[in-house]
Order: sequence, then C-alpha cells, then structure tokens
Amino acid sequence: MVKAIQDIKTGDFAKAELEIVKDNYNISQRQLALKDSIIGKYERKEAICIDNIGNLNQILDHKDELILIEEKRAKKYKRQKNAIIIGGVTVAVGLGVGVIYMALQWVKI
Repeated sequence: MVKAIQDIKTGDFAKAELEIVKDNYNISQRQLALKDSIIGKYERKEAICIDNIGNLNQILDHKDELILIEEKRAKKYKRQKNAIIIGGVTVAVGLGVGVIYMALQWVKI
C-alpha cells in the first residue's frame, strides 16, 4: 500500500513537472515567435535602408550630369544677357550719333 501511495505521488509529481515543462515550452515558443517577428521587422527596415542608399547613390551619380546641364544653361543665359546689353548699347550709340548727325545737318541749313 505504501508503495502504491508512493507511486501515485511520484506520478502526480511527474504530471505536475510535465505541466511545468509544457508551460515553459509554450513560453519559449511565444518568445521565439516574438524574436522572429522583431528580426523580420528589422530585416524589412534594413532592406528599405539599402534601397534608400541605392537611390541616393543614383542621385549622386547623376548630379554631375545635372551640374553640367545647369552650367550650360547659365552660360547660355549669360550670352543672351550680354547680347541684349551690347544690342542696347549699340542702339543707344546709334541713336546718339544719329541725333548728333541730324543736329549738325540742321545747323548747316
């Protein structure tokens, strides 16, 4: 009888221990799932950062081309500005010479 009671107690103890092990296993599985989800989130963030770096590198690669285009455009506008100034000065000088010539012709008459 004592042996039977000891076996029952041992069995009850084993059942309780098994429940604890199952609980620990379930907790470990939840923690692992949480860690996996965190790792997945950081992997996605890393992929986004890598894409952003790639985009920035493309922008940097094309910046020299854009700078050359803008320099050409600036030179073109500078030439146009200079042409307008020279044209304006030429017209003003021409008008001044014309007025002086007409004044001298008027005086001769």
